[in-house]
Amino acid sequence: MLGPLLAFAGTIALGAMTLWMSQYGTPTAMSWLDALFTATSATCVTGLSVIEVGQFDLTGQIIVLSLIQLGGLGIMTFGALLALFLYHQVPLTERLAVAESLLPDQTLKLGAFLLKLAGTTFCLELFGATVLYLYAPRDFPPFSAVFHAVSAFCNAGFSLHATSLTAWRADLVINVVFMGLIILGGLGFTVLLELSTRFRPRARLSPLSWYTKMVLSTTLVLILSGWMFLYYAEYLFAGLPLDPGEALLATLFQSVSCRTAGFNTLNIGTMTNLSLLIMLLLMLVGGGSGSCAGGLKLSTVRVLFGQLSAQVRGSDQCLVEGKAIDQATQQRALLLFTFSIGILFAAVVLLNLSEGIPLQPQQARGQFAELLFEAVSAFCTVGLSTGTTPTLGPMGKLVIIMLMYVGRLGPLAILVSLRRLQPKQRYRYPERGMMVG
Repeated sequence: MLGPLLAFAGTIALGAMTLWMSQYGTPTAMSWLDALFTATSATCVTGLSVIEVGQFDLTGQIIVLSLIQLGGLGIMTFGALLALFLYHQVPLTERLAVAESLLPDQTLKLGAFLLKLAGTTFCLELFGATVLYLYAPRDFPPFSAVFHAVSAFCNAGFSLHATSLTAWRADLVINVVFMGLIILGGLGFTVLLELSTRFRPRARLSPLSWYTKMVLSTTLVLILSGWMFLYYAEYLFAGLPLDPGEALLATLFQSVSCRTAGFNTLNIGTMTNLSLLIMLLLMLVGGGSGSCAGGLKLSTVRVLFGQLSAQVRGSDQCLVEGKAIDQATQQRALLLFTFSIGILFAAVVLLNLSEGIPLQPQQARGQFAELLFEAVSAFCTVGLSTGTTPTLGPMGKLVIIMLMYVGRLGPLAILVSLRRLQPKQRYRYPERGMMVG
């Protein structure tokens, strides 16, 4: 389990050094900390940035693009692919690391799975880039089209435009392309590959698997419910100065993007508190397991709701889409949720200490919501910001860097890795009951 942790850390360090050296002595010269922040955000496909990527020279933009692609598919996945091509086999350690994160069905052949994964990913990114270039060649020239397509599919949220996608808020084609790439990248690779097989010539339309139907139905519910609440909060409640059709498209895009991608067509800093709260909840949920998305993941949230429903019904079985979930999965889901909330609480405390000390109490209270939003966005690798990111001090940047790193690898993976370093407990304490509630 230490392999992915070290691989990501090494890639971030190498990317930061390369990025810092490529920008040294140029008008966009950055500090080492800013280079580390940008490299972490790109590798962890978050999208938060203290310096606009559009200000980088071409070399810097290529470095960021490479880190996004590496982070999106996963360092261990690329390592396994490289070994597969060079040695025609995958080492056991990389096989286990990739299989654990991507393959719920261990009967699948890893080599064939990885080849399909890479092929499907590159084809979708190429298709998205081609549509962007052909539709708007001035706004999205070849490199820009590729950059934005990769950033959208990998759910990174990086844009070469200073205002993200706000200039195309009313453009249906641009919005559909980005939303399509974001959704596909956030479903999970197993779901994506199962769907891709249905578009083959002479493919048999067999029923979708239980897991795929669960991911698709939950994704649809989250998108539609988020769209409805954001449209009410921004247009009906706050009077967003847009045409009804434009407001519908903008809030739909934000509902899709805020779960994991980080692109925006609305100014996040001017949105209502109700909208920010809805977006916080959507960011916490995130996308599908084994995808480019962050957050707690759809399956985790469904298991947690299944546990809650079972307790309310007085049942001892947790049901998700009519299937009973075993105790081990329920325990992992609960541990992931608890550990994630604990990490976010500690990070928000540190951010308030580092960023709120110079402020008066009333100003600090007003800043709390922005810092909470920033922390959740970093931990869930979303990349949306109310405008706080460029104003962070050194301590605040380090906190966000750690949140992005832990959020991308998964707090459960970090915890399991640390647990394996501890000596095995060879005894048990006597148990007893205690009053609770």
